[in-house]
This record gives sequence, structure tokens and C-alpha cells, in this order.
Amino acid sequence: RELSGQECFLSLAFLCYLFLGWARVHGELARYGVKHGTLGQARDAFKSYCVEQFSGWLAELQ
Repeated sequence: RELSGQECFLSLAFLCYLFLGWARVHGELARYGVKHGTLGQARDAFKSYCVEQFSGWLAELQ
């Protein structure tokens, strides 16, 4: 049970890292001032990007 939970966590973390890489390569994080910054800066910009995307999707649903 714990092993499958750990595998799930690792899988989700890997998918998030892939999506972060995709967003960075395609310039989605450029508006947040991250081009060649540290991974921590990219992570913070990615959080802002996700909040912005979620807000847009929520507004469309309403």
C-alpha cells in the first residue's frame, strides 16, 4: 500500500516536472520574468501560471 502511494507521488512529481519543462520551453513562463533562472524561480512562475490558467478556466465555466 505504501509502495503504490510512493509510486503515485513520484509519477505525479515527474509529470509536474515535465509540464514545467514544457511551459518553460514554449515561453509560457516568460511573462513572469523567467527565462534562464533557477529551478526555484521557474517553480514560482509556474505556480503563478497555473493559478492564472485555473482562474481563466473557472471564469469560462461561469
